[in-house]
Amino acid sequence: MNEVRYSKNDSVLLPGFKGNLPEENGLIRVFRCDKFLLYLDLESLFLRKPERARSYRRMSEEDRKATLERFKDELKQQTVDRDILVIPTSFEIIHTGYTAFEATVIVTEKFQYPDYTEVKRYTYTLQRQNKIWIISDYEIQNLGTE
Repeated sequence: MNEVRYSKNDSVLLPGFKGNLPEENGLIRVFRCDKFLLYLDLESLFLRKPERARSYRRMSEEDRKATLERFKDELKQQTVDRDILVIPTSFEIIHTGYTAFEATVIVTEKFQYPDYTEVKRYTYTLQRQNKIWIISDYEIQNLGTE
């Protein structure tokens, strides 16, 4: 199993941390979707949309598993919920709060386009499962452009 472990001293967990994603040969770091999906609660994210939740709750266990596998494939292909998969060009962690099993992280993220930079505030909700923090929900607030 792939795990990412952070110590208390890791700067990515500290409010006020600012970062730019590293470049390699002029290209922004490649997104490893397969590893990132390990840290998403696919079922919770799938159920965020009421119409999907209604049909999912009426399914058999076998159909639910198949539906979540399709959702995972659609995420990999970036055909659904793309907003959680987009890599920002820079970010700043505004707030981190947590209890033993739940956490909230608020991040200002910037996305560079040829003529402008889009600025968004992401609020991530995480659940601790087997000593690993998993994203179970998120909200996005558009803050405008620069």
